[in-house]
Amino acid sequence: MLPRPSARLLAVFLTSILITATSFKVVAQAETPPREAPADWGPISSTFEEIPYPYPVNYMETRHFGKDGKMAYMDVAPEGTANGQTVMLFHGMNFAGIGFTPTIKALSEAGFRVLVPDRIGYGRSSKLDIPYNLHIFALDSKRLLEHVGVETAAIVGHSMGRYGRKPIRHDLPRHNEPFGSSESDWPH
Repeated sequence: MLPRPSARLLAVFLTSILITATSFKVVAQAETPPREAPADWGPISSTFEEIPYPYPVNYMETRHFGKDGKMAYMDVAPEGTANGQTVMLFHGMNFAGIGFTPTIKALSEAGFRVLVPDRIGYGRSSKLDIPYNLHIFALDSKRLLEHVGVETAAIVGHSMGRYGRKPIRHDLPRHNEPFGSSESDWPH
C-alpha cells in the first residue's frame, strides 16, 4: 500500500500542473504577429507602470553596492479559508511576477498567502547598475520575508527562478521549506 501524499506534496504537484497547463495554453494561442504595432501602443517605462498587474504592487527599499532601489512585490492574501501557509513564487530571467497570475489565483483560492517579488532588475523593480547575482536575490527575498513578517515560506521557482531557491536554502534555511519547482529537481 502506498503512503498517502502530504498536503504540501499535493500542493507542489498541483502548482506544477498549473504552470505547465498555462504554458501549453500560451503556446496553443500563438499566432503570427501583426505587421504593425497596435495604434494604442506607446513607449513603456523601465518599471512597467503602464502594464496593469493583477494584484496591488507594494515596494520594499533595497541597497546594493551603494545604490538605492525598490523591489516590487505582490502580497496576495488567501481568498478562501486561510491554511496558515505562505508560498513565495520566483520568476526566471526575462520575466516578472505578473507571469504567475493564474498560479497566484489558484494558490490564493486554495488558502495560501502568496508572495511574488519582481527581483531587482525585472518587472516593476528598480533597474540598478550593479553586478547582479543570485545571492542578491536571496538577500532581497530574506529581507522581504522579514519585511512582511513571514518566518517560513514554501519557495517555488520557475525557469531560472528555481536557481534562486538554492542560495536561499543554503543561506536562509530558517525562512524556507522545500516545496518544489516547476521543473523536476525536487527535492534537493
